[in-house]
Amino acid sequence: MKVSQLVRHCSEFQRHAGAGAPSVVFSKAWHPGKQRFDLRIPQEEAAGLYIFSQCAEPDWDFPAEQNQSDIWYMGTSSTHLGGRVWSHVGRVTDPFSGKANQQAFSQHRRGDVPNVRDDIARALTVGEFVVYTAAVTPLRPPGNGRGDWPAALEKYMLLQHFLDHGTLPPLNLSF
Repeated sequence: MKVSQLVRHCSEFQRHAGAGAPSVVFSKAWHPGKQRFDLRIPQEEAAGLYIFSQCAEPDWDFPAEQNQSDIWYMGTSSTHLGGRVWSHVGRVTDPFSGKANQQAFSQHRRGDVPNVRDDIARALTVGEFVVYTAAVTPLRPPGNGRGDWPAALEKYMLLQHFLDHGTLPPLNLSF
């Protein structure tokens, strides 16, 4: 699934949800390798979705609605998107010396998963991927004490990916 397709599927989700549908606002692109010293994840305090994708060519900095790059991973956070993204990306500095790692994202959580294509694993290790966040508000559907919109939206997106492509995104290991 392309990033732009995910944006369209979010609109479909909102239509299906009806009058109480959440607002979904996509961030600008964040490129860990090129913005490695700008450590602020867009919308980092929000709840919502986060998406890792292939870098768009020739320039990575496209709005999500226009990005035709493949999605590699999608996840959700009901509290803090920034913390979830950094838990996947790993440390940018060596924990012992405090100096920048030669391979900035060598501790990426998905970089050594079996059956992940070599080009994706390499891109993760050197920070050549793009992250989008999508803030989802409100967190919970009206009158519902259980469940939350970001988790429901993520499952809807994963299902759409599966229905469209017969598989999950390459870094999503299971539902």
